[in-house]
Amino acid sequence: MPAAHHSTPPSHRAMLLLWLLTVAVIYYGSLYPFQLRPLEHPDQAVAYLLTTVDQWDRPGDLISNVLLYIPCGLFGMLALRRLCSVGIAIVAATVVGTLISGSVELLQFYAGYRNPTFGDIYANAIGSLIGALAGLAGSSRFHPGWLAPLVKHPRSGLLLVLWLGGRLYPYAPTIDLHKYWHALKPLIVSPSLPPLELFRYSVMWLFIAALIQSCYGALRWRSALLLFALAFFAAKVLITDNVIKPADIVGFVLAFALWLVFFAPLHLRYLMLAVPFLALLAVTLLAPFSFSDEALRGYGWIPFKSLMNGSIGVNVQSFCEKTALYGGMIWLLARGGFSFAVATLLTASALSVASYLQIFLPGRSAEITDVVICLLMGVVFAALPRPAPPSRHDE
Repeated sequence: MPAAHHSTPPSHRAMLLLWLLTVAVIYYGSLYPFQLRPLEHPDQAVAYLLTTVDQWDRPGDLISNVLLYIPCGLFGMLALRRLCSVGIAIVAATVVGTLISGSVELLQFYAGYRNPTFGDIYANAIGSLIGALAGLAGSSRFHPGWLAPLVKHPRSGLLLVLWLGGRLYPYAPTIDLHKYWHALKPLIVSPSLPPLELFRYSVMWLFIAALIQSCYGALRWRSALLLFALAFFAAKVLITDNVIKPADIVGFVLAFALWLVFFAPLHLRYLMLAVPFLALLAVTLLAPFSFSDEALRGYGWIPFKSLMNGSIGVNVQSFCEKTALYGGMIWLLARGGFSFAVATLLTASALSVASYLQIFLPGRSAEITDVVICLLMGVVFAALPRPAPPSRHDE
């Protein structure tokens, strides 16, 4: 019987770095553009916040605020568990996340462009707790069989979660039968397969197949991918405002067949997939390629500026989509033989060119955000534990 392989335990310094980085992003996104009135009369800020103690966020914002603080709880628990017992680490990470949320809401009282409420604190506390509990997966005592491969390959698991976060917004299920019909209607009433849409879905499903094979190995990836897709499409039917497009279904079928027949047996499958994945990035960032002869806007040097306007739910969805795409490019290059540093720099360079070209495209933001997200994903990947060495069944 072959020996079991486990991922290298995450270092305390790496988890502490990720925790601090997460907290910094939370403060940055919550308080930008930092135009606060003088921080006087803190009793008034507390009194105002207490008037909202019975308020909860709307379902979409509630789930988004929960998701926002899950990394804070997760990295906090992993950073603290080597300093104290697991139970205390969970409680401490949850409490710290809640205190961070409370401090953010109090500071937002002094910003006329924010709406602080206790509902946000409730959601953020729940997210911190969920993240802290998720940290239990890092212990061999808490490895359900279906979860173990994702824990042993944390980068692949993270990318799968981010992809789902981008595809399943607003995450809230419904029991409305009319909604179920609405979700399936595009498959039945006048179905269409726009070529560009089919390409995008097919490449992304190929990427999902690559992630799942990296986790479950050559013997189990087929059943794991089929179960994953079945659960995904079922969720699309159940979740509010989601529909299943014909291109999504056909893209999955094509990707499954291509991965089974062509990609899976190849030793260089990850580098081979990186080529259409790069084309997908170009299509996502630059389509319809209708460039103007003159610049339509200036280049934005303020990170996340475009993501900090509008609904927090839409912003979380957009962030998940971007991190899954850019992290996916880094992951494919790294699995193909590049170091994470080189893979990150190559991806960031491509994104720099694409984001600059966006100043000549209508309807684009043209800013440094994509490059920053890529660099952050590179830091996260570098800090996460190394995946388990492949067994004879993984190739």
